[in-house]
Amino acid sequence: ERAADEGGRVPCEIWMAAGTYEISEISRLDTLRLRNGVALLGGFAGTETDATERDWEANATIISGTGTAGFVYHVVTAVSTTDATLDGLYVERGVADGLDPRHQRGAGLYAQGAQLTVQHCIIRNNYAALEGGGVLADAAPITIRHSWIFTNRSDVAGGGIYAYDSAMVLEHSTLMDNDSAQGGAVAAVGGGPHIDHVQFVGNSAFQGAGLYQHDPLMQGVHNTIFAGNFADEGGGMYLGNMLFSVNTNVVLIGNMGLVR
Repeated sequence: ERAADEGGRVPCEIWMAAGTYEISEISRLDTLRLRNGVALLGGFAGTETDATERDWEANATIISGTGTAGFVYHVVTAVSTTDATLDGLYVERGVADGLDPRHQRGAGLYAQGAQLTVQHCIIRNNYAALEGGGVLADAAPITIRHSWIFTNRSDVAGGGIYAYDSAMVLEHSTLMDNDSAQGGAVAAVGGGPHIDHVQFVGNSAFQGAGLYQHDPLMQGVHNTIFAGNFADEGGGMYLGNMLFSVNTNVVLIGNMGLVR
């Protein structure tokens, strides 16, 4: 975080070498805070001279919510941040189960009023007592692309991603084996996310195992596959109280539940 603080003075890149970085040192409030204009890039072996030389798949760079103080509430945090980027990183093992409701949401990534891009990332094995086991976007325009979000869980909504009043772009990504009551993979309330070239596979929920969407004026799902998801209502998608919806080239196969 000290490097991010220094880098936040001007737009810059912070290169992170392969390895596991444990966030928890002093208390469960410890977190990696994103700063304005800072791009955190993982996947470096340590010999590169240019960011294009890195291999984030071969050189796993893991930001873990574990450490000496126990599991942190939020592994990565972005509050009122602009032009921040997470690229080529694993984000894992956040446990948002605090007494304060703020610490019951967004265990992997907590984004509030922030504008950021997440790409080439794996967000996995996070848990939130309320919403957003993997990712919380609260009034936060967020772009997630070329990423994998899997085995995250929340008790209320958005096991993988919970987007509230957020203009979210989700593209070229896979969401697998996430679980929640509403929106096993994604729950979107307001904001109308744009979803393109995404795979929703093996997620579970009471309503909307793949996608739960409520109240947006417009919803766009394109070139997307919902496969093997299970819910009591809406195995693939649950679309509630919507005025307008645009869906093109969407494949639903092997889902269990009612599609609404």
